[in-house]
Amino acid sequence: MARHDTLKLLVAGTLNPPSTDPDALRAFGAALAHEVIQCGHTLMGGCMNAFDTVVAEAAHRALARHGAAPAADGLPRLRSFVLGGQQPAHAFGSVVRSRLNNWQLDKDALLVPEQVAQADAVVLCGGGDGTLVAANWARIAGKPLLPLAAFGGAAERLYLRELEGFAHPYIPASRYEVLGRLAAQPASLAADVVQLAEALALPREVAVLMSYADDAGLEASFSAVRQACHQLGFRADRVDHGNTLGRIVPAIMHRIEHCAFVVCDLTGLRPNVFYELGFATGLHKRVVQIAREGTELPFDVHDHPTLFYRDAEALKRELGERIALVAQRG
Repeated sequence: MARHDTLKLLVAGTLNPPSTDPDALRAFGAALAHEVIQCGHTLMGGCMNAFDTVVAEAAHRALARHGAAPAADGLPRLRSFVLGGQQPAHAFGSVVRSRLNNWQLDKDALLVPEQVAQADAVVLCGGGDGTLVAANWARIAGKPLLPLAAFGGAAERLYLRELEGFAHPYIPASRYEVLGRLAAQPASLAADVVQLAEALALPREVAVLMSYADDAGLEASFSAVRQACHQLGFRADRVDHGNTLGRIVPAIMHRIEHCAFVVCDLTGLRPNVFYELGFATGLHKRVVQIAREGTELPFDVHDHPTLFYRDAEALKRELGERIALVAQRG
């Protein structure tokens, strides 16, 4: 089933030594491609070797089975990249010729390969020096790195290094250890890898839109929103003059654009809040709309489900379930 939020996942590796057990890697690559497509995500890869072909062919079959609607960006959900001057290893999905003749790091200017630049997370399997290069590009581009240990090669060494330094505000290192599991059940491992990629790459920030009026009740409501979001693994904040050094309106727009969802408190019926709500709606952001009891909503927002709260304590009790419904990705 497709999620509300979708990712572009880059899957790279090789069936050749130093990878171990190419048959198991082939089965896992196919299972991972199927899981990525089934979950509504976009699969990206190289178009350079046999592993790329296995993954792309499986994704092609999954698209035929589950529907080949384009991704949120309007592009195909199976995209493969081949170096300039080289022949593609396959013809599944959309094959893009890179502007680069090689993807090495020894250049006068660091031009991040297109597939890494566009990806939200990078999954690596087996491999040798090329896998290490892909990992370093992912680090340079700030993309979450998911190396699988089960198939040996460079990805196994990368997994141990990444696990040693793993630090994430919402995800314990024990969850990252799924990447060190054996691949006895490829479909199960693939599902866990995709879920981990979602957790690492999908935004956990919540944009809170509300009046900045000097109102103790609103401050208490803001605190209740933050606590309710925190209990579900999200970090809620608002932009005001106290936490930004630049212009406040662009900062608010940036937070809305990059958040997981929006909590909008219409108490006070402030014009700036309606402006921000309209911006969020135009971006198709999911919105949890709240207001203090007694707030008379205008006709153009009154039909949106609204949680009317009596006080901050009541809001904290009732908001968690509403946030869970909006934030779910199943």
